Amino acid sequence: MKAVVFHGIGDVRLDEVPEPETLVGRHAPVTSAIDAYEQFDRRKQGWLRVELEPVG
Repeated sequence: MKAVVFHGIGDVRLDEVPEPETLVGRHAPVTSAIDAYEQFDRRKQGWLRVELEPVG
């Protein structure tokens, strides 16, 4: 996937970046946002990157 990446003042490039899906460790409904943050705050394994999904 290509994205505009800021490398410094006056240095903006179109670079290859990883697909977001490869970086997400967990998926949780948006209604669980507080619980997801608490897990992240406690440094629980697998809760570093969480995608909050809409409900409905």
